[in-house]
Amino acid sequence: MQLIARAEVAPPRDPRTAVAVGVLGLLLLNLVLAWVAEYYLGHPVIGTFSFRARDPSWLPPGVSLSPAIGVHYFGDFEQYMGYALSRIPAYSPKMGVPPAYGPAAIVLAKVLHGLFGWPAAALVFVAGSLTAFTTSLVWLLGRSLSSLLLAGLLSVSGAAVMALDRGNYELLVAALCVLFCVALLRDRPVVAVLALSGAMSLKGYTAVLLLAFVLYRRWRPALWTCGVTLLVYLAGFLILGGGLWASIHDFVHTDLLFASSPTRGFMLGCVSATAAVYKTLWLFWTSTHFFRFLAQSPGWYVQVPGLVAAGLCVAVMVLARRSRELVLLACFALMQLVPDGAYPYTQISLTIEVTLVVPLLDLDTAELRRGFLVAAVALLALGAAPWATTITGPSGNTTPLFAFVGPWANLVALATLLTGLVRARRGANGHSRRTGSIAPARTAEPAPS
Repeated sequence: MQLIARAEVAPPRDPRTAVAVGVLGLLLLNLVLAWVAEYYLGHPVIGTFSFRARDPSWLPPGVSLSPAIGVHYFGDFEQYMGYALSRIPAYSPKMGVPPAYGPAAIVLAKVLHGLFGWPAAALVFVAGSLTAFTTSLVWLLGRSLSSLLLAGLLSVSGAAVMALDRGNYELLVAALCVLFCVALLRDRPVVAVLALSGAMSLKGYTAVLLLAFVLYRRWRPALWTCGVTLLVYLAGFLILGGGLWASIHDFVHTDLLFASSPTRGFMLGCVSATAAVYKTLWLFWTSTHFFRFLAQSPGWYVQVPGLVAAGLCVAVMVLARRSRELVLLACFALMQLVPDGAYPYTQISLTIEVTLVVPLLDLDTAELRRGFLVAAVALLALGAAPWATTITGPSGNTTPLFAFVGPWANLVALATLLTGLVRARRGANGHSRRTGSIAPARTAEPAPS
């Protein structure tokens, strides 16, 4: 009888294991597709994927750095190390290619150079960013063997690998955003404020996550986050020198208004949610800039899924206020309102969204049926697939076909979640009308103190 009882009570399945198996399959598919594209289809996957040689245009005048490993420079981090070592003010018009990140990114490069020198600073930064990103994913998924496996696989998604290969700050920004999610879900307001302030001091568009505070009416943490971020920006300008007000003026001109200037054609492809807003305004204000934008950025239509997703994001936030995971997922989807060259960062957002939805598969919630959650996880995992950024177009001015996978997978995933929320809401209202009773009030989720 005991054997029969043991056979009947099967151990519960961990949904993270199934997701990990699927992501592992996508990783293997990535290797096959990259191999075929490089050696049989003539696409320069390796050449476009890796900074195998220094690009002098990325460094300020008068700065020269040796390769970090062999002929590998980790070009994006090398660029900010150049800003840290240059005597020219970082956001000055004299700088050939002005920074797209806040002053904290340059200060961090300066500190790492003082501690480790070059090229050790690049290796420490890359290793530290990967460790922070993977560790934060494990915290968000839950500490278990399945979580560790899934976090490791998600850390080698296309966008994460590209960020590592280039030494890009985006992986560190993503790690801070995930840490913010962990703190918000576990009611750790101090950690949430520090993590989001750090992310916003590097990349301003992460301020979208303030909506999670606003929806739960946590005004004090929201104000603290804005205040700490402002102090970090001011401290960064003071440390970098060049005059406080002049630095602020140049920063606003280069990082907030660069898309409004037709003479800064290179900046049309930079990643900035603010730039997307200014581009939209200028599309209506001047036809000259509109046609110039089309000529230099023929992949502009990649932004269309993000614009449609914005409406879905707001709807998901309104209908799913009880579930913080879904609210945070909608915030990350809203971050994808960026220029067309930003699909690698879209994939990082998709990777974080997977970790937000997977834990919900284990919950017996009446707000959203399991089938809708499974479909959303599958779509997000597909969009974060490692192969989505390896195959490029025939020239540098064309958008890769696989750049559509991430935005559209996110769009359909949001539509799926919204459909599930609407159906659950209608089902609850219909049951209430049929029974003639009043639907019980939802208990509010404990908010961060």
